Amino acid sequence: MSTATAAGPVSRAPLSPARAQHVAEFFPGLGVVVTGGHAPAGAAESVFRFDAAADVWSPLTTAPAALWDAVAVRLADGRWLALDALVGVIYDPASDVWLDVPALAGTYREETALSLLPDGDVLIVGGLDTPKTSLRYDVAAGTVASPRSLVGARSSPTATTLADGRVLAAGGWKWGYLVAWDAEIKEPLATAERYDPATDAWIAAAAMATPRERHAATLLTTGEVLVSGGGSIDITLVPDPFRVTATAERYDPVGDTWAAAATMSEPRFDHTATRLPSGRVLVAGGRGLGGVLASVEVYDPATDTWTPLPPMTTPRWLHTATFVPGHGVLIVGGTVGSITSPLAAVELYPFGQVASGAACVVADECASGACVAGVCEPGDAGPGEPFGCDAEPAGAWPDGIGVLGLFGCGLWGRRRRRATTASRR
Repeated sequence: MSTATAAGPVSRAPLSPARAQHVAEFFPGLGVVVTGGHAPAGAAESVFRFDAAADVWSPLTTAPAALWDAVAVRLADGRWLALDALVGVIYDPASDVWLDVPALAGTYREETALSLLPDGDVLIVGGLDTPKTSLRYDVAAGTVASPRSLVGARSSPTATTLADGRVLAAGGWKWGYLVAWDAEIKEPLATAERYDPATDAWIAAAAMATPRERHAATLLTTGEVLVSGGGSIDITLVPDPFRVTATAERYDPVGDTWAAAATMSEPRFDHTATRLPSGRVLVAGGRGLGGVLASVEVYDPATDTWTPLPPMTTPRWLHTATFVPGHGVLIVGGTVGSITSPLAAVELYPFGQVASGAACVVADECASGACVAGVCEPGDAGPGEPFGCDAEPAGAWPDGIGVLGLFGCGLWGRRRRRATTASRR
């Protein structure tokens, strides 16, 4: 078996209806649940689950609303909260029941980020219409506290729950003014800030070296946060200051410092970043300098290196990438271009499946969890080992890093004057 064959994706049963900009989550005993996004008329409310062992999609109870531009987070009790501009809903995988969340209806939190707090509350950070505030949703009481002011306005930030329970909000964009164009622009941000649930307040954090929006943020097993890619800006560059970046940085919450990480193989934004049980991070797809990407690479925090894997069979962005214990990372949907032309194609990077003596690129591929000189070493991964089949406990990854929400259709916008009301879908 060649190295490329060992690390390459495997096509799986397609999802029908096709969809892009959807949300997905893995539930033990149920599989990967997918809903929302841009799909054929009347189909966005549909909900399907994927059984990786049987390679079969099957329908579940229809959602109470079409979640067009949603973000989602796994709750501490194992349920799933999804929020878009107009509605908030909770899915209970044990009973296959959806519940409306009246307190979140009409909050207009487009281009926002969610993070799970240690007490089970959900923090809702920034957004298109309300970029200067955050909301704290009490799941048990079903209530939302009054808005809390952010240090700075930001839309499309990342929000990562740190090991000590605080939340890091990094990057995103705000409306800024570009003299060279005599126009307002969506200005990517380098700034960051932290929320302390004990004091219910935000304070400024150290800024990133590179402004980023529509980037990815991943909590590492070291307690650091890896940010990768995104749309960036350098206002000294004329006539076009906008760039897509391949750079990455690591945030140390103890020292409140950022350090440069190794650069990805190519610039990308709106990509997915999925933390694997080994602690490595799989980055897939997105958009780059030449359009939509099929490339995939893995970051190793221990060595600060990126390793390219064979590309996806289909270039895609606005997709999801979900780790399925015992099987690997499931890539679902997205689009090669416009959200009006979503993909049904599904593929799986079968990590933990390569036998002893077969070729490998990274240790995550091997059933033994060890790849030496391009070959899987003998041994078996048991329960608790990197690719044993134990399911992750509910709330183990509170920041929802298995799947990162993706927003919008364009990279940057410009306008001649400030708009008082954002357009509705």
